[in-house]
Order: sequence, then C-alpha cells, then structure tokens
Amino acid sequence: MSTKPLLLSFAIATSLALAACADRSEVADVDTPRDDSIAMQPTDTTQPDGSTTGDGYGDATASYDDAGDAWNADADSAAAGSASAAVTDERAALGVLNAINEHEIAASRQAIEKGVDGEVAEYARMMIDAHTQNREQTLALSPDPSAAPVQLQVAEGEARRNRLAENDGDAYARAYVDAMIADHSAALTKLDEQLIPAAQSADVREHLTVTREHVAHHLEQARALADRPTTGSGE
Repeated sequence: MSTKPLLLSFAIATSLALAACADRSEVADVDTPRDDSIAMQPTDTTQPDGSTTGDGYGDATASYDDAGDAWNADADSAAAGSASAAVTDERAALGVLNAINEHEIAASRQAIEKGVDGEVAEYARMMIDAHTQNREQTLALSPDPSAAPVQLQVAEGEARRNRLAENDGDAYARAYVDAMIADHSAALTKLDEQLIPAAQSADVREHLTVTREHVAHHLEQARALADRPTTGSGE
C-alpha cells in the first residue's frame, strides 16, 4: 500500500484538530471576562419577593444612599446652625436691624387694625413712624437682606405677630404692650451683643449706636404704658 494517501489523511486530520482548538480558544476569549472588569460586574441576584442579595451594585448603592442621606442631614444641620449663629458681618447686622424694623411696623399696624385706642394707639402710631424712619436710614447703608441671620429674624417676627393676632379687645391691647416690651428688650440685647460689635465702618457704628438709644427709649415708654390702670382698646 502506498504511504501517500496515509500521509494526506493524517495532514487533513491534524488541520481539523488545530482548527477546533482555535475555535474553542476564541470562544473562551469572548465569554471569559478579563481580570480588570470582574470588579465592575454586579453580583446581586433578585429573589422571588423582589429583594436582592449579594455584595455588588446593590450593596454599593445602599452605602452611597446612606452616605448621601447623612451628608444631607449634616448640611441641613449646618444651615440651621448658620441661621442661628451670631452676626459677624456689618451688612448682615444692618439686615437684622431692618428685619426688626419691619416687624415693629407690621405689629403696630396690626394693633391699629385690631382697634386699640388711647395711649396704646398713640404708641402704635409712634412705633410706625419711628421704625419707618429708621428703616429708611438703614437701607441707605446697604444692608444684606439675604443673610441667614436676617431670614431667621424675619421668621421669628412673623411667628410673634401670628401669636399676637390670636388676641382681641383689651386682651389684645395688653398683649401688644407686653410684646413691645419683650421685642425692644430683645433688640437691645441683640444690638449690644451682636449688631454693634459687627460694625466695621464709622457710619454703621454710629447708626447702630443712635438706634440703640431710640430702642431703649421705646422700651421705657412701653413699660410706662404697661403700668397704666388700663391699656386702652376700642372694644
């Protein structure tokens, strides 16, 4: 028998075997992830009840969300702390002063609308005129109305007026006078401890110092009014 057919058959068989090996190698290269991509694959599996198990994207996402919630909580806490912090900037100090002015004007207008009369009505009208004048003088010094302490002062003023509005008649007149005593006492403390110390320019310091004198006088007048036998009301 000739050896040529045997050699030809052996060569064909060898070629087929090598081709099969090459195909399996290519399949393995496509289906098997490289080492640098394994860490990015999700390993969570979904359970029948919709929950997931594993430590891939699911756990990573949960950790990220928890951290985000904690960060937001810290940010909210920081914002609240900023709003209640002492005033250290003179433009913010002027803004706080004008928030006080606005509150006194609004509260005194409320008193007029509620029908207070006599000396209480005279005091309320004096408050409107005096604080309107001070507001205009303060505006000329460029206050910052957006500062966090200013916004806090505005919110506190609104809350006080809302509580005050719950009264009527003689009860309102007495509550208004009491509110003026409390408001001007608080304003004096804020001027002494925060607003005046925050002044950096001579003009601002002078304005705040003169304002303090007026506020102290308003407080004395409110206290004298509270000592009257009746406070005066339209009802």
